Amino acid sequence: MAIPPAVVYEPGMWRRADRRLLPRLAGALLCALAATLPPGASRAAVVFVNLGTAAPPSTLGPFAVTPYDQGPQAAIPNMSNTSVIPGSPIPPDTTTSFAVQKRTVGDGWTSWSHGYGGPVFYTVPKVPPLALTIAPARAFYVYVEPAAFGSPFAVTVATNGGGASGPVFVDAAGGATGFGFYTTAGESITTVTIDADPNAGGFAFAELGLGNYGIGTPSPTPTPRPPLHPGGGCSLLERPRPSLAWWTAVAAIALWGLRRSRRARTPRPQVPQKVR
Repeated sequence: MAIPPAVVYEPGMWRRADRRLLPRLAGALLCALAATLPPGASRAAVVFVNLGTAAPPSTLGPFAVTPYDQGPQAAIPNMSNTSVIPGSPIPPDTTTSFAVQKRTVGDGWTSWSHGYGGPVFYTVPKVPPLALTIAPARAFYVYVEPAAFGSPFAVTVATNGGGASGPVFVDAAGGATGFGFYTTAGESITTVTIDADPNAGGFAFAELGLGNYGIGTPSPTPTPRPPLHPGGGCSLLERPRPSLAWWTAVAAIALWGLRRSRRARTPRPQVPQKVR
């Protein structure tokens, strides 16, 4: 009976076998990334703008912003509590994570900045942070002033989109400071959180504004989206296109897999077997 030839082990033979699997693994990884990573996520960013004590701007980044209507705010009885801040130019109205007290500059609130003398909303007796839920917007601003006098206090404002001001020192003696934000990748700002130094005695906020449309672009009237097919069917929602950084990462992974595949197919010289 013929004896089968002995299996001769070559150094690195299993390593070379594993290399043949790498291109397949790279392809699977590429498909997984393409399926799970939201398009444009790598470029998303919310930009903070320190507005200082000047009057509110009409634009933030590339977006036109509209101030809240202060009429409904002024109609709220002074020194009363509310958790709804009316007057948003885009419905719905803004809500707060806890009730705030409506006051007026010169009547329950001592000072502000840039000559403003309208309604403000004070966090008494709660301790911040305070979360504002706003209508989805591409740009937003709010002015904040601490309650305590004597020295500037750190105020921090952050958005759900990741943009944050970091500590900004604000003086209660007429130093109400504006905190502005705008988006850069089609995302929306829906929540704004305001925090302040615990020694500030809370804070008041006022003069809110937001926007969704670029400068010089008229706000379109909402209309029903037409169906994909004339006879009916589903409409396709527009999604942001993947960023350059996303495609660069995809190309790098694909190139790496291609190189590994070529190396695996390259014939290697046969190692002569020793005959006993």
